[in-house]
Amino acid sequence: MRVPFDSLCLAAVAAESQVLVGGRVQRVIQRGPLEVEIGVYCGQELFLFVTADAQYARAHLLTRRREGPKEPPGFCMALRKAIMDARVEFVRQRGLDRILEVGFRGKDSVFVLVAELMGKHSNIVLVDADGKVYVAIKVVGKSKSKRPILP
Repeated sequence: MRVPFDSLCLAAVAAESQVLVGGRVQRVIQRGPLEVEIGVYCGQELFLFVTADAQYARAHLLTRRREGPKEPPGFCMALRKAIMDARVEFVRQRGLDRILEVGFRGKDSVFVLVAELMGKHSNIVLVDADGKVYVAIKVVGKSKSKRPILP
């Protein structure tokens, strides 16, 4: 039986993930086309796993690293460029929505990872301090949606 990942589950994940606040990003791994793991050292290395899979969209913590591909995809490379060695500033749920926000502050930059965990509309988007899309795991054009997501 599949348990739905609703806003109550996301609230529990956001509360559990508070341990990441203040930690430093050490790794970014993209194992599949729609999933990413962010390794944060906060006394111990923990991994925030987020997937935008249409059936199994979810986020949760992992305690050990899984291997990624030898050549990381473009989304992973962009994430590494933006948030590697940054500190986690916050982990929060947006209202009662199925949207998880993780804030990162680097030496010269501020980014927010926005994970929209809503079935077939799920997406993982990195936005800059001005709220502009830096990179998205699913690029959605104007012809496909009323709410396009373009870097």
